[in-house]
Amino acid sequence: MTIGAVPIRERLILPRRGAGLSHVLEGDTTFPTGTTATLYLYDGDDVELGFWPLTVSGADITIDIDGEDLVAVPNHCFFTVFVTYPAGKKLPWFEGASLRMSR
Repeated sequence: MTIGAVPIRERLILPRRGAGLSHVLEGDTTFPTGTTATLYLYDGDDVELGFWPLTVSGADITIDIDGEDLVAVPNHCFFTVFVTYPAGKKLPWFEGASLRMSR
């Protein structure tokens, strides 16, 4: 998935009962060396609830967040995954609402 000016709208499923979150966002073009990515969570009033650095490898970005970090995150919050290129350009890649479900 190519990163453009408009982020891809998706739903982020958060696990219940303190389980961790692991997911790979698959891209179609290799990211330049030095590219970083961060997942931000916001409440309904756009107040930041937390952020986590993600792993960039090749064309993919991996979300791997410990369950203890997600316990306080409420159901139905919002998220954005930002990608920051080495030259400093920061673009939203994915965004949407989150939902808690059993695995």
